Amino acid sequence: MASHPRRPLGEILVSGGHADVRDVNTVLAHMGEKKKLASELYCLGVASERALATGLAEQHRHPAVVLSESSIDLTALDLLPRVVALQHGVLAVSLEPDVLTLAVAELSTLGRQREIFEHIESASSRQVVKLLAVESVLQEAIALAYDAQRRGEKVLVGAVERPPGVSSLQPLSVVRPQGTDDDPSPPLILVVDDDGQQRAALAALLQQAGCHVVEAAGGRAALELLRTLRPSLLVLEATLSELQGYEICRLVKASPIFEDVPVVMLSARMTAVDLPHADAVVAKPVPAQAFRDVVVRLLGTAHDRRLRP
Repeated sequence: MASHPRRPLGEILVSGGHADVRDVNTVLAHMGEKKKLASELYCLGVASERALATGLAEQHRHPAVVLSESSIDLTALDLLPRVVALQHGVLAVSLEPDVLTLAVAELSTLGRQREIFEHIESASSRQVVKLLAVESVLQEAIALAYDAQRRGEKVLVGAVERPPGVSSLQPLSVVRPQGTDDDPSPPLILVVDDDGQQRAALAALLQQAGCHVVEAAGGRAALELLRTLRPSLLVLEATLSELQGYEICRLVKASPIFEDVPVVMLSARMTAVDLPHADAVVAKPVPAQAFRDVVVRLLGTAHDRRLRP
C-alpha cells in the first residue's frame, strides 16, 4: 500500500478549527528546534489537550489519550521506575489481565525505546498497546501519578486539572483518527489463518474487491503485525494451531487501540453464540459473496465506494 505524507500538525489543527492560523504560525516562528508544537500550544493555552490529542491522532493515524479526562490505574506503575518513565515519556495507564496500555510521547520502536517496551511486555506478561499523548501533559501526568502512588492511592482521577465542561471522567478517554471519504488509500485487512490455501483464497477475494491485504499464518505472527499496523478489519480463523483466533479476538476487543476494529471470525463449528466478541461469524467453507457482503457491511460507508463488486 502506498504511503501518504504525514500532514503537519499545525495544518490539521487549523483545518479542524482547533487553533487559529496566526497563533500556530507565531508559535512555530519562535519555537526551539527540540520543542514540540503540541506541547507549546498547550502550555500557551492556544489549544486544549483534547484538540491536540485529536490532531496527533490524525497526524500519526494512531489513537491518542486525553489524560485530563481519564482515570489512571496506579497499580500499573510498579512495572516501570519513575526515572525511566520521565526519561522516555512513558506512563502505564491501564492494567488488564491480558493487556497493558501505555501513554507515550513517541511511537518510535527503535533503539532504547524498543528495549523499554520489550522489557515492559516481558515483565508484565501482557500485550502492550500504546496511546499517543501530548508530551507536556504526559510529563505532568507522570509526576502526579507516581506521587499519588507513593501516597498509597490506587487510582488517579484526572491526570491533570480537569478541563472546563468535562463533568465526568472515563477510565481512558481515547480519540481515534477519523476516516474520510476522500482518503485515497484502500482499506487494510489483516487475514489470519494457518491454512495456507484458504488464506490465499480469502486474500485474493479481498484484493479483487480493492482491499490491501496483509497475511499472517498464525496467532503469534498476527500479534507481531498488530504492533506496527492498525487494520481497517481483521479476519480470523477461530481455531489456530498456536494461539487461538478467538483468544486474539478477545485481546483485540480489550485494547483501547483496536476495540473498534471489526473482527470477522471463520469457523466450521462455532457460531456467534460461541464467539461473542466477534462482529461477525462466517461459516466454513466460506461462501465468497456472503463473505464480501459481511466485509462491506463492517467497513461501513467510508470504504463502500472504493470496494469493487
